[in-house]
Amino acid sequence: MARRSGDPAAGELTACAKAQAEVLRTLADDHGGLQTIGDDDGGQLFAMCGTAPTDVRTTLAVAAAVIGDRSLAVSPPTEESCWIAGPVAVQGLSNDCPARWPSRLLPDTGYFVSRAPGELAIFGAGRHGFLNGGHAHADALAVVTTSGAKPLLIDPGTGTYTMDAGLRDRLRSGRMHNTVLVDGDEHTAVRGPFHWRRRTDAHLVFTEIGDRWDIAQGMHDGYPGCRHVRTLFAVHRAGWLVVDQILGDGAHLAESFWHVDPRWALRRADGHVVLRDSDGSQSLFTSSASDVEIVHDGPDAVYAPEYGRVVSAPFIRAAQRSLPPLAIATFMSSPARTVSEDISIAVYPCAAPHGWIGVGVLVSSAALEIAAVAAAPMPSAGEWPDAHYGLPRLQTDRRAAISVRTGQSDGVRDELACAVHEVSR
Repeated sequence: MARRSGDPAAGELTACAKAQAEVLRTLADDHGGLQTIGDDDGGQLFAMCGTAPTDVRTTLAVAAAVIGDRSLAVSPPTEESCWIAGPVAVQGLSNDCPARWPSRLLPDTGYFVSRAPGELAIFGAGRHGFLNGGHAHADALAVVTTSGAKPLLIDPGTGTYTMDAGLRDRLRSGRMHNTVLVDGDEHTAVRGPFHWRRRTDAHLVFTEIGDRWDIAQGMHDGYPGCRHVRTLFAVHRAGWLVVDQILGDGAHLAESFWHVDPRWALRRADGHVVLRDSDGSQSLFTSSASDVEIVHDGPDAVYAPEYGRVVSAPFIRAAQRSLPPLAIATFMSSPARTVSEDISIAVYPCAAPHGWIGVGVLVSSAALEIAAVAAAPMPSAGEWPDAHYGLPRLQTDRRAAISVRTGQSDGVRDELACAVHEVSR
């Protein structure tokens, strides 16, 4: 309307709409699906053809047409987009193949979004929420993933605001998100349906975006006397390696929770967990933790796919009690790659520079071998000194590095000593 009327604000409005659309395209998977991170009320402004509120293909198609950036669209125009913008406005999108959208850091929110063809991982390492965080969840350093059009690791959803106080508090709790609890405590505590008694802000330490993998590290100090540092290694089309370090004095119990979309059936197999979809897709979950269990029942084995509806959903709990340095490594294979069930994972301490705690991880199977190292900063750590540390087969002078060996006949071995991108706080 601003353009039609010659309003000089048209340019500024277009820039704002473009920025919003780019964030939406970054958070949505390549099929236009959106995970409901934080609160969600299941509402739509134009609910004309029965699509789910988490299906943002229409919004992206309209944005692509109005802004004039076809790369925003993930599909040919939907019926709704024709009703909203007019068939002439969106017809230019019909014959275009959607452009590949890159991995991105959203620095204002602290979200790091790793993308590979057909795959998505969102790592939340930002502020707890806007103002009092009324619509925030206790999800510091949580990770959600999608493969194809199928969510894999999920956020628990909202379910209710005021109809069931217990359910409202539970779905916002840390144990309902794919993150870590220390000594059974929550890093953030609720106070009523829209307030918090205690809140924790996480922040990104560094990120690295590559052609074959992405790396990001975040941390928070939400536990008394402890620092939680999480490093995400997203190996494109192979899987996601998550390394959790609990830094502090004395022995602690670390529990990592992994909530899985209920479409996946879970079963134990030789120390790891097999996730299988009805279409035959399969993912393998393995953890270095000493205690790994599948929880099928109980108050935490639930998921709200949309507001007002709660269904059963299993989750995986991996726990480790030890003296510092305490580290848990978790690997989940991509359903896009076949990984043999002989998979194993092991954690090794690495002598990092003073003020830093190093950890090394080896993931091994017949078809895939990953070596990774990461250094986490203690509260007294200064600038990274560019000193060498690592595993015998993987040495680096950077804060994180990864080596991937595939089982292809050509024996390809890829290595990275990542030049990390510092994230300003």
